[in-house]
Amino acid sequence: ETDGPGTINVVDSFEFASAVARRIDLNLHFHPDVRLRLMGAECLATRVGSCASLRISLDSDWAWQTFRGSDEPLLGWYSRGLGRKEPCATLRGTRSASGSHSVTTRFDFTTSDGGG
Repeated sequence: ETDGPGTINVVDSFEFASAVARRIDLNLHFHPDVRLRLMGAECLATRVGSCASLRISLDSDWAWQTFRGSDEPLLGWYSRGLGRKEPCATLRGTRSASGSHSVTTRFDFTTSDGGG
């Protein structure tokens, strides 16, 4: 879904046959040159030397964390080829849910001149 130029809404849906609550993890992985700044239910993704940025509006019912080159949990790694790895940014949302559940994440792309 889009709300206009430079904006994308992504809806992820989860369905469980059981009424037992289960943990859901939603991981968003970024290029190694991207840096994340988490501010409550928003995250800003920037790249050194770029005038572009990505503002990510997150569901406040989820617990959000950022990782970069983490061994526990094993998140925040990128491989350009076999046997090569380097740290990268990963944004993880976690929550418990049962039955049907969906989460909407909004991505707003901008440049320093304000355009999308």
